[in-house]
Amino acid sequence: MIKTYFQIAWRNLIKNKVFSFINILGLTIGITVCAMIFLFIANQFSFDKFHSQGGRIYRVIRGFDNTKDRAPYLSAPYATALLTDYPDDIKKAVRVMPANGLFSVGNIAFNEKKLFIADDDFFELFSFPLIKGNPTTVLKNPTSVVLTETTA
Repeated sequence: MIKTYFQIAWRNLIKNKVFSFINILGLTIGITVCAMIFLFIANQFSFDKFHSQGGRIYRVIRGFDNTKDRAPYLSAPYATALLTDYPDDIKKAVRVMPANGLFSVGNIAFNEKKLFIADDDFFELFSFPLIKGNPTTVLKNPTSVVLTETTA
């Protein structure tokens, strides 16, 4: 009986080729768009959930109106201004800035392009696992460096 249903469906697809093509194309595009929207939303809700305080971490951006582009960075004094203006709402603020840096070891110098400059209490707010070192003291020295295992 199910074989008969498939034969009837196949005959209708062959008989109405343009109509079948439009329906199948529309169904394919609809399913693809729904899957992409689901993946985007799942990514947005899973962002920074691996941190122990992930539900309490917020990223401040500028550009709330539609006339300017949004930017994921602010000026450096903004963190201290937020802490003084909203002491009941904001407990800790950490500044992270992408940069390039020239490093030298002995007489060998190289330019590192994937460098981030962060406040010394970065590891108090974010719970990235360290292989070696104490998270509370690892960035106290201004010339200290934290390397990923891949970079090392």
